[in-house]
Amino acid sequence: MTSSPRPTLLLLLAALSCTPTGGPEPAPAPVTPPPEPSLVEGELTPAEVAAGRGFLESARTAAEAGDWVEAARSAREVVENFPALPGSPAALPILARAAAETGDLDTARYAAEEVLTLFGDDAELVGESLLILGRSDLATGDSLAAVRRLATIPADASPETIEAALDLVRDVVPSLSAEDLSGVLGEVAAPAPVLPPIQVEYGMALYFQGGTEEARRLGTAALESGASGRDEELARGLASGRVEEALGEARTLGAILPSSGPPTLSRFGTLLEEGIRIALEEQRTTDRRPVQLSLYDDGGSVASLETLIPTIETDGVSAIIGPLLDDAVVAAASLRRRPMPILSPTARDVPAGVQGVYSLMGPDPSGPQALAEWAAGSGLTRVVILHPTEPSSTYEAEVFREAFTASGGQVLEQLRFPVGTTFFEEFLRQVETLSPDALVLPIQPQVIELVAPQVTFYGLDTLGIQVLGTDGWTSETLLQDVDPRHTNGVVATTTLPGGLPGPAARRFREQYEEIHRQTLRSEVPALGYDAARIILEGIRAGASTGDDLLNFIAALDGFEGATGRLSVADGRLVRSHYVVRLENRTMIPVFFP
Repeated sequence: MTSSPRPTLLLLLAALSCTPTGGPEPAPAPVTPPPEPSLVEGELTPAEVAAGRGFLESARTAAEAGDWVEAARSAREVVENFPALPGSPAALPILARAAAETGDLDTARYAAEEVLTLFGDDAELVGESLLILGRSDLATGDSLAAVRRLATIPADASPETIEAALDLVRDVVPSLSAEDLSGVLGEVAAPAPVLPPIQVEYGMALYFQGGTEEARRLGTAALESGASGRDEELARGLASGRVEEALGEARTLGAILPSSGPPTLSRFGTLLEEGIRIALEEQRTTDRRPVQLSLYDDGGSVASLETLIPTIETDGVSAIIGPLLDDAVVAAASLRRRPMPILSPTARDVPAGVQGVYSLMGPDPSGPQALAEWAAGSGLTRVVILHPTEPSSTYEAEVFREAFTASGGQVLEQLRFPVGTTFFEEFLRQVETLSPDALVLPIQPQVIELVAPQVTFYGLDTLGIQVLGTDGWTSETLLQDVDPRHTNGVVATTTLPGGLPGPAARRFREQYEEIHRQTLRSEVPALGYDAARIILEGIRAGASTGDDLLNFIAALDGFEGATGRLSVADGRLVRSHYVVRLENRTMIPVFFP
């Protein structure tokens, strides 16, 4: 009898017979992706991981929406409280940008430096971080360090970062010496996207020192580096030896100031002229494009403008600084017969819907909006607003009210007192009865000097009522004149990032005190300085007609002035605002708790 095969052999033969020849290879085992990096090593509970990811997602969402306060808060939570979270390094670029946008320069610098360490191969993040650090250098007054930093931004950074860096470098290089510029160029290897303005500025300095051949070489190098816009015009002038032609004909800047008007008004005119002339002197030593100043005396009279405006237009004036009073600005605007910007340094209002008419002291919703956002985000839900009936305080009160209620807050009462009121007991007793979370005082410095001591006297600060204020509370003169007992703890708005003067403000003060050999004690000259600098910057950017200047000013965004960071929104000049707490005559940045 023949023996039958063993079962195991039959099973093996059956399996082989069912496998087609040349069939597919078995599927490879799944590959586990490497874990996401974290800022520190450590273990988190599932609940902690969920919380950390929630903050990280919140930071991303807020940053995409431009809500930098929330983005900073959430990103800080990840960095400080969940550093072991997988993916936590992604919070650092968000924190750097958000802190910079909200004026927290120390945090912005820390986060940006960490990004450079952790993301050195990511050109976009490196570029953004170097831009933040460059702005931080400028905020501390180190222009040379800022240019050195910005000069290292990689060529493959984002176009937005490169353009912002170019704008900063163009603003800063005129303040550097020829030796500094030469040093920077010796340190930076091409291609570097911000080289052209450095090469052009150094070339201009050498040209006017007699170094024409070296200036030609630098002009050619700037063109090869990709110079564009005004840099390209000047680079071609250097390369061809036709610098004066590239600089163009002299432009005329007109200023309507009441030198023969009432003493108070004429004093304002004198202070404004001081600031305008400092801007012109600064321009002569930087851009070198010829600009001359023509002064026109209106004597503080609206009627005089009927002859002055036609004269100004005949004289070929490119833009007007002034007049100072609201009615005069309206009259000047109506008398224009050609495109010509009008920038009043002091008018409290400007005609609505009229193109090219601006005021540096006009209604600005940014401050009360920032204050309302902070109040709502800090858990204050019930407020009372107290203000005089004059227009600027009324405007700020209404803007705050609208923004606060839109965020879910409740205005228990809006109390108004007549202009000239000196005793506020009945109003403050009413506030005490209503027992709000906060008392909002959108008032001017001269009124604060009367109200603040009475708020203390009637003990509102002891009742847990937070005092909120707008820019009047952060005026330099007010902080020096009012006893800090009456301002300590007040949360208010300021145009100073981080509560400290920016580079343009510091530069203006230094120039003013060097030229006039006296301490700058008034904020008025800075208004004339900023008005002139806006126009001069337009000319420097290549504006050659009234229409060009109008377009330049209408697109103004983040212009660093002595009075703050200026932009044009909805046809008016506005400033970036920051929320601070007053303590012993100093401003301390505050964020949401």
